[in-house]
Amino acid sequence: MWNLIYYDGFQIYIFLDDVLLQFRAEKYLDIISVKRNTKTKKNVLQEVNKLYTEKVNCKKGGLFSNMQITVLNPQEIMIELTVTLLPHQILIMPALYKDKIVDLDAQEENFMFHENNDLEASIRNTSFISLSSNDKALEKEFIEQKEDSFITTTDLIYMYFNEPVCGIGWQREKVRNFIQSPSFDINSCKKKLLITINVEELTSFPRIVRIINDIDEDDDDEEDEPEYHYYADFAVLSLPSGGFQTSTLTMDFDSVDYNWFAGGQSVTNEEYANALESRVEKIYRESWICQYFDFKPKCEEGIVFFYDKSKRLTVDTNRFQVYEYIPANSRPYFLPKSDWDTASDDEGNVFCKTNFLSNVLHGFKAIPCYSTKSLFYTAPFFLVFRTSPSVNANYFIFNNFLKPNTETTILAMLMYNETDDVFVPQFLPEITLTYLKNLSLNNVLEFKLFDTNFQQVKIADSSQLFVNLALIE
Repeated sequence: MWNLIYYDGFQIYIFLDDVLLQFRAEKYLDIISVKRNTKTKKNVLQEVNKLYTEKVNCKKGGLFSNMQITVLNPQEIMIELTVTLLPHQILIMPALYKDKIVDLDAQEENFMFHENNDLEASIRNTSFISLSSNDKALEKEFIEQKEDSFITTTDLIYMYFNEPVCGIGWQREKVRNFIQSPSFDINSCKKKLLITINVEELTSFPRIVRIINDIDEDDDDEEDEPEYHYYADFAVLSLPSGGFQTSTLTMDFDSVDYNWFAGGQSVTNEEYANALESRVEKIYRESWICQYFDFKPKCEEGIVFFYDKSKRLTVDTNRFQVYEYIPANSRPYFLPKSDWDTASDDEGNVFCKTNFLSNVLHGFKAIPCYSTKSLFYTAPFFLVFRTSPSVNANYFIFNNFLKPNTETTILAMLMYNETDDVFVPQFLPEITLTYLKNLSLNNVLEFKLFDTNFQQVKIADSSQLFVNLALIE
């Protein structure tokens, strides 16, 4: 069985008989504001990469890597670098940088430029925004502005993007390829660029802020020459990623005896739970989250979660969310029956954030919920016979046999005794056969044996099945 989902206008087919894990990015704008000084004017991009990597806690060289600088003349340098952009990310920079960038893989049609008007709406509607800068006073001011109830997110963005900008992102066809790929490799998100930067002129730092100095009363009336700070404002815009990345958890949840409850004690199939933990850890490790950020999967008390290696803490960020899709046949493993109605859709499927079940942010609960299945439970068999519509239906008294009485009727519920190799009746319903001016038994002499999954049981040729009927006139 498959279903159709959409990602940014793209159609994606996914199979819905398996448990799915979906790693989604949230809309986030990370601003990197670099103040011009002796160090940064030589290579502003190196400072951008440093500030962004530290702020986002991505892996080393998370934005720019493999930088090679060539001095063209005393005023200009040429930087060849590798840029890493996830499918849902756009690198934003001052518009004047556009003419200085050469895509070395242009023949493959990987990247596309976004103009200022195209980016304006996306930037303004950002839910989350952060700023990092080599000017610590600017960072402090930004935090104070965010805490000011009179300053909106739009106001904050306008302070840093009041000049035209441009952006680099993946072409739609490439994004579609990322979505449809069965696996994700961060190396496929790396491409080479060539950028020329003027190290002497101030145009590389287009945002100008005037420095306001207090004038001493004893000073002459003549005004001092105004002073300015010069900034180059970059940003990485992460868009909501929808169905990217979706991974299938291939475990057979509906046919394994995973959990029992009997005599007040719970017995868990630890072998199955451990196997599930291992597979989920592998999916987490191969996700774009672990490949991009400096995280690793970790499992404690049956919960798989992301662990920040540098901070040595459980990851606590709203930059992304992990969702799980649970089909109806796998629902009993994850949810107690009391939560089925509130968590399920009309078809009995569950689609929710993983912390709904685990109570750990981005954490996947691999251990089963406690059920009321007896440790000594053995599935019964049903003996059915062909009858006419005049006989009252009795399929409805069994939960798994919600079938109208149009073909057969249950004659007995049987348990199989392996020791004596016989079926033992556990339930014998009373059945009234209506007299229709002929012998009613002619309509009940065709018997079939079914299991609880309504699969017909075949009797070996050398075996015999005796049916004893007690008739009362």
